[in-house]
Amino acid sequence: MSIKLRLLLLTATGLLAALFMGLDSLFNNARTAAAVNDNQVSLTALRNHLEADMMHDALRADVLSALLVGLGKSPSSADEVRSSLQEHAARFRKVLEANQQLPTSPAIKQALEQVQPNLNAYLAAAEQIVGQSLQDPELGQQALPAFNKAFEQLEGDMEALSGLIEENANASSAETNATVIIRDAQGNVDLADLKAAGDNRRIEPAGHFD
Repeated sequence: MSIKLRLLLLTATGLLAALFMGLDSLFNNARTAAAVNDNQVSLTALRNHLEADMMHDALRADVLSALLVGLGKSPSSADEVRSSLQEHAARFRKVLEANQQLPTSPAIKQALEQVQPNLNAYLAAAEQIVGQSLQDPELGQQALPAFNKAFEQLEGDMEALSGLIEENANASSAETNATVIIRDAQGNVDLADLKAAGDNRRIEPAGHFD
C-alpha cells in the first residue's frame, strides 16, 4: 500500500471519527438540555405549589382575623382584612393557574383540574365568612364549621397534588443527574477515541510499504 493511499485512508478514518463524535456530542447535549428543562419545569411547579399551600393557610388566617376584628379584639381594620383576603385569594389562583400552564405530566394536570371545584368553594366560603364576621360576628362564628370543612377538603386535594409534584420533581432531578453523568462519560470516551485516531496517523518508515 502506497504512502499516499495510506494517508488518505487515515485521513478519511479520522474525519469519519470526528463526524461521529460530533453527532454523538450534539445528541447528548440535546438530551441534557431537555433533561435540564424538564427539571426546571418540575422545580417551578414545586415552588408554585408551595406558595399555593401558603395562600391556603393565609386565607384561613384572614378569616380568623376577620372574626377578631368583628368582635373588636384586633387592632386591624375591616379594610385591611378585606384587602388581605383579596390579595391572598388572587395569589392563590395565580400560582395554581401558573402550574396549569406548565408542560407538566398528565397526572399533575388532571390533579390541578380536580382541585378547582374545592378551590372555588373554599374561596367563596372565605369571602362569605369574612363579610359576615365584619358585619355580624355571631353569623361569622356560625359559618365557621362550614368554612373549616371547605378548608379540610381543599387541604386533602392539595396534599395529593403535592405528592405528585414532589414525586415528579425527584424523578426529573434523578434523570437530569443520570443524563449529565452519561454525557460526561461519553465525552471522555470520545476524547480517548480522538487521541487514538491521532496516534494512528503516524506514518511508518517507507520501507514498510509496498
